[in-house]
Amino acid sequence: MTHVRVLSADETIASTGGSGGATPSNGGDDLVAAVPELEGVADIDVESVWDELSFHLSVSDVASLAESVEAAATDGVDGVVVTHGTETMAESAYSLDLMTADARFQDGACIAFGDFVRAAR
Repeated sequence: MTHVRVLSADETIASTGGSGGATPSNGGDDLVAAVPELEGVADIDVESVWDELSFHLSVSDVASLAESVEAAATDGVDGVVVTHGTETMAESAYSLDLMTADARFQDGACIAFGDFVRAAR
């Protein structure tokens, strides 16, 4: 079975609504659990890479993400999914391209957890 690692940066996709607006309140495990059909498609493990909003990220945070991507390749993972905030996704994608050995594809969506769960069903 295909092995996928989710590198979870708990951002918009991990957010739920509240009186103060959307707030990251779910982790990568919650995202994977919200789509039980994934269980038959791939062996999925989740690693939390940060719980900081992406506009607060430093170069060392992105370097740590690159290390996690490289570690996944060393572990024999077939694919990596990064859940990342949209504010600095382009910068992180460019940095990953420079910092990692293999070709990467990065895509993004701006959807909160509750909307994600409804869309996944």
